[in-house]
Amino acid sequence: MNKKLLKYWKNCLLDAEWSNSMFYKEPRVTLAFEDRMPESIPEEDIELLFPDGREDGKKCKVRIAPCVLLPEYENGKPIGKTFSEYPFFITATLGPDGSLQLPENPMDRVPMFVRKFLSPNAKDDRTLASLDEVDSLLSAFKTDVATEEEYWKACEALFRKATGMTFAEMNYPDQPEMVITKAPVTGMAQNILRLYDKLLECKEDLPLLECLTRCECEPLLPLPARREIYANKRHLAQMSSDFPLSVSQRETLAMYTHPRGSRIFAVNGPPGTGKTTFLQTVIANRLVHSVLSDGEPELIVASSVNNQAITNILKDFEMEAVETDTAEVGLAARWLPELDTLGLYLSGKEELTERYSMMLNTRGKGFPETYDNPERVDEYRTYYLELFNRYFHTSCKDETECQHYLRGQMTLLRDWIETGLESAAQKESGSVNGGKNLLVRMMQHFRKTSSAYEETMARWEENEDFRARYTRLTEGEEYRNLPCMEDMAVRLDISYRYQMFWYAIHYREAEFIRRLSRCTGNLNRSDRTVYLERLRRLACVMPVFISTFHSLPRYMTCSSEGNPSVPLYNTIDLPSSTNPDRCRLSWPYPRSVWPGKPSSWATSSR
Repeated sequence: MNKKLLKYWKNCLLDAEWSNSMFYKEPRVTLAFEDRMPESIPEEDIELLFPDGREDGKKCKVRIAPCVLLPEYENGKPIGKTFSEYPFFITATLGPDGSLQLPENPMDRVPMFVRKFLSPNAKDDRTLASLDEVDSLLSAFKTDVATEEEYWKACEALFRKATGMTFAEMNYPDQPEMVITKAPVTGMAQNILRLYDKLLECKEDLPLLECLTRCECEPLLPLPARREIYANKRHLAQMSSDFPLSVSQRETLAMYTHPRGSRIFAVNGPPGTGKTTFLQTVIANRLVHSVLSDGEPELIVASSVNNQAITNILKDFEMEAVETDTAEVGLAARWLPELDTLGLYLSGKEELTERYSMMLNTRGKGFPETYDNPERVDEYRTYYLELFNRYFHTSCKDETECQHYLRGQMTLLRDWIETGLESAAQKESGSVNGGKNLLVRMMQHFRKTSSAYEETMARWEENEDFRARYTRLTEGEEYRNLPCMEDMAVRLDISYRYQMFWYAIHYREAEFIRRLSRCTGNLNRSDRTVYLERLRRLACVMPVFISTFHSLPRYMTCSSEGNPSVPLYNTIDLPSSTNPDRCRLSWPYPRSVWPGKPSSWATSSR
């Protein structure tokens, strides 16, 4: 693992985190300097800091600049900047009564140096300390202080170790001051920065991270052959039946499923080119393959640095809840109560809980706390069995019978898909083995291929829904008169592959009931075994976990031997990211940098 590169990435993130570009644009209050944290802020000054007012009884964060970097002069002329600058900040909590208190969140207690004053820096910027030295001091900074006085002294001690000066010494000599502003939305990178620290110390084998930091070019694979693109037997599932994959999406999927493909896979394209559809196809296929192989529910994560991108991802996985009192039960609906999405939002934003299914912390606050509840097993079982038996016209007695039935149906669908692809490919190519009696071999092979193809088509045509979807598609020129392989790929996308995805969804719903029925004790603990079991159960009903980059590391940790934030390395099965730049990038990457197994990564860029 290239730890130099990790260190570089960490320092780049620190550069952004330690910028003070917004400080000079914010309203600020100047107070006379004291050798301790001010006790309070006058009411009129609070109104200046928060012109739009504060919610009654709500605490707010402010930041304090306890020292001032004064302009330098030589022969009466200023050198460099002609105005005062603030190189160091301490965060405090502003209480409803105007009192300044110790920050409640320990992460907010870590003081902040402004990056431009730490070497290496620009030639014209003044240097107070080195980045490496400050980074080391901050990593060792103790946040378990009990009082405002201890907190202030700890911050000043750190500052003095880094710069050799006290707050008073780096200030106006005659009238020292301190400045207070409303705290900006910073500190979001702290989870990632702490993860970097742990990765730099980690001695575990992290295959995906090794692949990501290996500064070598991967061998370029040629574009797959036409048969690999249209007769891709690894393509078993589709999340939508509205439209089949486009040519470029099939080519991309064929490269993604290629056995010699890289562990990290990037997809780049302008808006509207189908990157999200491709990612949904990847997720659908992972879900189906894990069921057919009798594997554990996979942990699949969709993430981004951008909140709007997260909102878009959440929308992509929404769906309507099923109406249990209607006569017809739809396959493409959730067969457990109260579910209207395939995505679980990992975020601490409690104000969004009415809008999304959310997990607010690793102790399960939010959706897990209410839904992942063994007391509701009988409710879930009754609800599920009613819908299952009505749809399939069966009389299954429990979730295990349902899973056995679904596995059989999925195995049958897989056989039909493979037979359809093979027969279409053979019918189109007409390729046969050479040798003696070539004419006889050709005739026998043609009859066998034609028979398999005709049987597949006859079986497919028996389904009215399939025929109706295909008729709608072929009203346009794009899908008319296609060669055999292309036509078969289109037909399978809107039929068997779509069915396969929903059979897998309902299989995992039954798995959720089965796993929940075996649970005992406190499920809200965050120790490794209990927490991982909960994540796997949740993945049965919410196949995709959705989170911003800065929040995700917090959810991929567990408690162990008194340490509340031990990273769960090699845990995520498929991490995917969306980068909201001009071009949106999508990477299926098998398992992740912060918890990730060696499999495949996915990412996307707008």
